[in-house]
Amino acid sequence: AVVSTQSTGECCNGIFLNYTWEEWHLQLSSELCEHRKADVYTGIDVWARGCLGKFETCLSTDRIYQLGLSTAIFAPGWCYEQNPDNFAQFLRDTNKFWGLLESTCVPYTDPVHLPYKTFFNYGAGRKWFEEGELEGYRSR
Repeated sequence: AVVSTQSTGECCNGIFLNYTWEEWHLQLSSELCEHRKADVYTGIDVWARGCLGKFETCLSTDRIYQLGLSTAIFAPGWCYEQNPDNFAQFLRDTNKFWGLLESTCVPYTDPVHLPYKTFFNYGAGRKWFEEGELEGYRSR
């Protein structure tokens, strides 16, 4: 999982590296893509298959951030999937998980086109809202 701007790096606007990497892969990719480091998205599997994950995901993102590379997080649903029947625990786990990543998972740029829309939701509850207005209720 190493990329070089001399090969694929110049013919695309970014590349995703698989999450089965070792430290030397990151260092070499950082060196080979010196002028386009932010375009190298280093995979992290939150389930910890091939890299540090779960509540240690922050250790992976910290190293990636130190080298100037970007991060691609796979399976952040782990916070829910590890204990799907306990919503209170899910909230605690997801707040802890993203809180640990706060210092190293920062956006590189602001939105380019306005208006900019985004959507953040835990995916729980029985009410459906659109544009801030209640649209209806869903059954369980």
